[in-house]
Amino acid sequence: MAESVLDNSQQVFVVQHLAMFVRPSAVQKLLKQHFDIEISLQGVCYYDISNVKLPKDLKKIFNSTRKKFLKDSSEIAIAHKSFRLIKLQQMFEAEEDQNPAIQNKKTMRALLEQAAKEAGDAYTNKQKVEHTGADGGPIKTETKADLSKLSTEELLQLQEIQNKLKNG
Repeated sequence: MAESVLDNSQQVFVVQHLAMFVRPSAVQKLLKQHFDIEISLQGVCYYDISNVKLPKDLKKIFNSTRKKFLKDSSEIAIAHKSFRLIKLQQMFEAEEDQNPAIQNKKTMRALLEQAAKEAGDAYTNKQKVEHTGADGGPIKTETKADLSKLSTEELLQLQEIQNKLKNG
């Protein structure tokens, strides 16, 4: 099929997808799937905000779509911990269902570790310490880095800062 001119709804479709950081080649495939239209990559790139010839109404659509997209991640499934954990569970089960002779233990271990990270910082170098203030006030939570990773000079600087804080 020869390259076609896009109608208004198809132009908006392209602009909105580009505004949501969809790669031009992926937009090209989406146009083929949804509208049965073939268009060159240059044709798709025409609808990018960087094109000075892009009509103002399409620029407004691009900017409003980009703003909404960046502001609202609630519609993006992978942004939610429960979705990620479900997908990790599915991947683990698929690997576990393999014949034991071809199961990839390294992959399974990596999936378990990633799930633990998703579930609550189980494999990080951070440690949460809770304590009450000198006045017996509310419990405060702070995060401490793993001190074993610091150099001697960094440890001395940290100790000096702590002494200054204690002595006022």
